[in-house]
Amino acid sequence: MPACDKDWVDILGALSTVAIGLLAAAIAYGQWATERHRLKFELYKQCYEIYERVAAYMAGVLIGGPRAGVEAGLPGSPESLLRSAKEAHFLFGEAIALFIEKGVYSKAADIHAAVAMQENTSGDELHRHVERERELRDWFSRELGELPNRFARYLRLGD
Repeated sequence: MPACDKDWVDILGALSTVAIGLLAAAIAYGQWATERHRLKFELYKQCYEIYERVAAYMAGVLIGGPRAGVEAGLPGSPESLLRSAKEAHFLFGEAIALFIEKGVYSKAADIHAAVAMQENTSGDELHRHVERERELRDWFSRELGELPNRFARYLRLGD
């Protein structure tokens, strides 16, 4: 075999090694990008489930009262809402967790108390409890309308 042919074989051998290395790097990058997108999607699903639980609870308060969905585990149950607050602390941060716990859950308890107090009162005191219930239901209505904006930054799938 002439020396020239031997050089070409060596050059092609080196180039094929580099090509295989580049191909392996491209495959590794593709796997990394796929896994990154899968993780983002999994986080999105968890965040959206919390959003849905909060929205269901708030809608339940407006439609059926603060104990709507009281059976444990239903999307609109108080237990589900508190579980969402704990999860939200890690997924969204403290602001959303406090909104769920101190805002939504606390105000639902206030509505429950106002409704319960209406049963045993009359006159000005009854009027005060009815007015408090109306104010709280107005808050729920307003906040339910703003809920998509409150959660929007966490529910975007873009990079």
